[in-house]
Amino acid sequence: MDKPYTFKDRSEVMSLEGVQDSPGVGPKNFSALLGDYHFPDDTLPLKCCCFKPGGRLCGQDHRNGYVVELTDGRKSLLGSTCVNEFGDGGNLSRLISQHNNQKRYEERITFVNNCYYSKELMAGRLSTALSEMKEVVEYFRGFKRSVPESVMRKLEGMARQGSGKVLVELISFKESVDERTGEVEREPYVTPHTVGQLPGLKFFHSGFWQSLMGKLEDMLHLVKSLEYMERGKTGYKKVATLYKKLEEESALLSEVSSYVGEKHLFEKSEKKPLCFLVPKQEERVKMVRMWWMESQGEPLSTAAAKQKLRELDDDLKASFGAEELRIP
Repeated sequence: MDKPYTFKDRSEVMSLEGVQDSPGVGPKNFSALLGDYHFPDDTLPLKCCCFKPGGRLCGQDHRNGYVVELTDGRKSLLGSTCVNEFGDGGNLSRLISQHNNQKRYEERITFVNNCYYSKELMAGRLSTALSEMKEVVEYFRGFKRSVPESVMRKLEGMARQGSGKVLVELISFKESVDERTGEVEREPYVTPHTVGQLPGLKFFHSGFWQSLMGKLEDMLHLVKSLEYMERGKTGYKKVATLYKKLEEESALLSEVSSYVGEKHLFEKSEKKPLCFLVPKQEERVKMVRMWWMESQGEPLSTAAAKQKLRELDDDLKASFGAEELRIP
């Protein structure tokens, strides 16, 4: 199994016999496919030598194409787009397809074997990521045990919606006298207000971290079980499958880093907005006690927490001239 050849630069192509004065290439004088080339935009373009209808040469400038051999031994060029117009009964297309498949195989088996040689390093990275995720999960579960279920449900809902805004409704009343009955009527006006922003809510996607942990464990097992792949003796399908899985390592580690970062954002954030997440008084009191302990480093009794909650609500109502505060 010969390795597919890719020409390294323009000068290598132009030095081939016949390229600079090619008579053109068509089905009648095409002999063999020698390789492909892909040059950057700052390289002078080459000219396609494919025969067009009427016998003229294409002459289109290009930097991506194939080097072919003619029946007289000279070399010529085909731009990548002219391959489809070659009209050689499928022979050139078949050779190019084989060439590209073999090239992909070589690139992938090289990648897999590089992973094999680096598997201890990769396993170390994955093990570290797994340890970080376990710390995150431990924090998640501890937090979940320490808050009311309604608070956790609200946070999980906010995570699904992708919004960390904590909203309340401040209600004021406009009084008027009914001219017919003489009764005083009070019309409510509701003002939505954002009391704070909770960062890192992606952390509350429990299904997300469960999936991430599973992917990490699978990837670690795969890396540890890697064996060297011999060219030509390992099938295309096996190489392609391994390549696809191993290629995901970088993206997987980025996902873990992002998720761990979300946890740190939430962990270090101001927890005061948690006191306004749910409407039940007793659950709000629990969140006040948690917020106070974390922010002040000292416990707060239930009675003191109730008083603090009244102060928080009264301050908000006063700032808007509202009579009531409602948590939707």
